Amino acid sequence: MSAFGRDVDPGFDTLAPWIARRHRGYRLLAGGWLAAAALSGLLVLVRDELVLLPLAPIGCGAAWAAWHWISDRWWAARCHRAGHPVVRADLCWTVAAGRRLPPGWLDAPLPGELHRTPEAWTWRPSHWVTFKVPSRSWPADDVAAVTITPVGDAVAGGRAQLRLYLHGGATADLLVRSPARLLWMPPPVDHAHRA
Repeated sequence: MSAFGRDVDPGFDTLAPWIARRHRGYRLLAGGWLAAAALSGLLVLVRDELVLLPLAPIGCGAAWAAWHWISDRWWAARCHRAGHPVVRADLCWTVAAGRRLPPGWLDAPLPGELHRTPEAWTWRPSHWVTFKVPSRSWPADDVAAVTITPVGDAVAGGRAQLRLYLHGGATADLLVRSPARLLWMPPPVDHAHRA
C-alpha cells in the first residue's frame, strides 16, 4: 500500500535506512571536527607560531551554529507569514517521484517543506530541486493518526521521523526539522466579528 493510493512493495520505504546513513555521516563529521580541534591544540603546544591554528575549528563550529540559528529563525518567520506550521521536510526520492531507482542506487532525500493546515498536510519539493516532482498532499480527513519520533542527535539536533497513518492502512513517512513547530496552529479567525 502507498500513501499516494498506489500499491507499493514494503521494500519501497527507505526512510529508516536513509536516516541511519545520515546519522553515520553526522557522527563522522563530528568526529572529524573533534579530531581537528584536538590536533590543532596539540600543534600549538609544539610550535608557538601556530597559536592561531585552533581558531579554524572553533570558527567552523561557530559558523555551523550560526547557520542553524539563522535557518531556524527563517523557518519560524515562514510559519508566521503563512499563518500555519511550515517545516523543512525530506521525503525519499522513490516515494516523491512514485517510481523505483535502478538496482544498486541508494535512495536519496528529496528536500522540501511540509505545510500543516486544518485542511491537509502538504509536502512541496524545494525550489532547488532541478527535476519535476509533484507536491504531495494528505487531506486531514484521511489522516487517522500522527506520530513524531525524534531521531536527532547532538550534531544534527531537532529532527524527527513524522509518520502519517492514513485510513485504509497506508502510511506516509517524512524526516522533518523542528518537529515541535508542527504542534502550533493559529487560532481560527472569526470572520463574523471582524469589522
